[in-house]
Amino acid sequence: MTLANETGRQSPTGAAAVDLAVLIESLVRNGVLSASDVVEGGICFSQVGRSNGVLRLEVGNRPFLFVKTFAESHPQRAEALARERAAQQLALGAGGTLGGAIPAPIFLSDDPSWLIWRAAEGGSAWFDTQLPSEEILRLMGAALGRLHSSNCQAFAALPSTLPWILRLGISPLPDNLARDAGATRMIARLLERPVIVAGLGEMASLWQATHPIHGDAKSDNMIVSDGAEPKITLIDWELAGLGDPAWDLAGALLKAALELPQMAPREWPGYLANNAVALWTDYPEPLTLALAQRFTLCLAAWLAQTSVQFSSDSMPEAASDSLPPAFAETLFEMRDEIVQAIMVSVGKTA
Repeated sequence: MTLANETGRQSPTGAAAVDLAVLIESLVRNGVLSASDVVEGGICFSQVGRSNGVLRLEVGNRPFLFVKTFAESHPQRAEALARERAAQQLALGAGGTLGGAIPAPIFLSDDPSWLIWRAAEGGSAWFDTQLPSEEILRLMGAALGRLHSSNCQAFAALPSTLPWILRLGISPLPDNLARDAGATRMIARLLERPVIVAGLGEMASLWQATHPIHGDAKSDNMIVSDGAEPKITLIDWELAGLGDPAWDLAGALLKAALELPQMAPREWPGYLANNAVALWTDYPEPLTLALAQRFTLCLAAWLAQTSVQFSSDSMPEAASDSLPPAFAETLFEMRDEIVQAIMVSVGKTA
């Protein structure tokens, strides 16, 4: 049995220390692992992710399950656990984990700070798959559509909160950002731009907490399974709750939006519209003008939020100014043109 740290970093802030012997004994006692898995199969634990305490357990060099941990020092430990548990309850009540959109959960009562999920087969969206981008976006839209159209009382009981970027300048920063010098410098630059401040405030006023949402639906949190019938599985549910589906949909398009700095702004509307067509191919709700407007505002907000994340002290120095505020600002400024292009393009394929 080995424990490797794939990130080369210290344990993430908010991660609980895990006694691997206790964890394995618990998995065997609950029938998740067999004695032969432990003795003959070869077990390897590795730490994955930059910001969350997630351990991947492999048996015989194949991913078997993920263990997410929450230390008592986690800034929103109780709330994050409640949101992750709600996703597990949604999966258990969905008769098939929403067509694979949610990993299969494993409940263990030994330690309330552990959340254990069956490993989703596949690789990270965009980076570990040979599928074309249009197919990845179609799968993302289908997975988010299954989530957004689901009905779960556990989600309804969760507090509805705006993403922190939409509360910028109004509410205190999350603790992890307030302590991060690089992030706070970028936040100051965002707050110096009236167009960005106004755009974030407008989206906050338009926010509709009407659907179960993932809350952090970027490609990092999506696993793509290859094969005859590929699918998307969403992971990392600690921001889940009732919210605006436009936020999830914009998050799914973030990877494509990060290509905008390589293009002239005049190319942005057509490029984003083409990607939106793929995203809406199997998304069940029709694209209305109001949804397209919120989607575009959310996409600009995601760019602003990513500017902060790229500037974090935890990121390589080369990434610190790779996404300056000007790109989010330009997207806010061009939002009417972009909305029109999206409505025309998606309408043609509806």
